[in-house]
Amino acid sequence: MNSTPSPDVVIIGAGPCGLTLANLLGTLGVRTLLVEQHAVDALQIADRAYVMRRGRIVMSGTGTEMLGRLDEIGDSYLAGGDRSPTPRP
Repeated sequence: MNSTPSPDVVIIGAGPCGLTLANLLGTLGVRTLLVEQHAVDALQIADRAYVMRRGRIVMSGTGTEMLGRLDEIGDSYLAGGDRSPTPRP
């Protein structure tokens, strides 16, 4: 039995605007699923993070824990292999 509640909102690959929206919704208590290739930026605001490979979860943890595991996540999961946050306008 899965104890993780379903999200209220799903945001898929919306870049900086999507990250800002996900962060705002999270502060309002809205359960939000963010699917984002810019891992560093997403992990900085994530309560929980999951890495999937071929449809299966292969790694999970808090956003902070996963930031500490970037080497394990690997360059193939990070946009352009860059591990620095996306510059904000």
